[in-house]
Amino acid sequence: RFIGRDSFDARGFHDKAAAIVRLAQKTAVAWRRDVFVCVSLTQISAGTAAGCATPLTNPVNGSNAVETAPAGVTLGGASFSFDRLGRPSAAASITFTSTIPGDINRQISVAAETGYVVAN
Repeated sequence: RFIGRDSFDARGFHDKAAAIVRLAQKTAVAWRRDVFVCVSLTQISAGTAAGCATPLTNPVNGSNAVETAPAGVTLGGASFSFDRLGRPSAAASITFTSTIPGDINRQISVAAETGYVVAN
């Protein structure tokens, strides 16, 4: 192995975080109401109330749509919401800064007009 498991955990967290952002957008369109994406230094979540006090349900496992960063990964970016047309309240960018040896920094971008989510 060239890298440890930590970098796999970091990539998995990035993929799960992107899924939460996409879930929030699709839920906003399906329910025709605002859905919020909340970002802190170590956690990303989606909910139907500001501050994500009422979290969405993760359709995969039935738990709350909340993911916590593994050790060595921190998040940057502001919380935002999607309206009932799937548009974000503002263009959004969530950065993933990793201090894990051999791992790279990642980003999730949300286009202002369309809500298109790009995870790279």
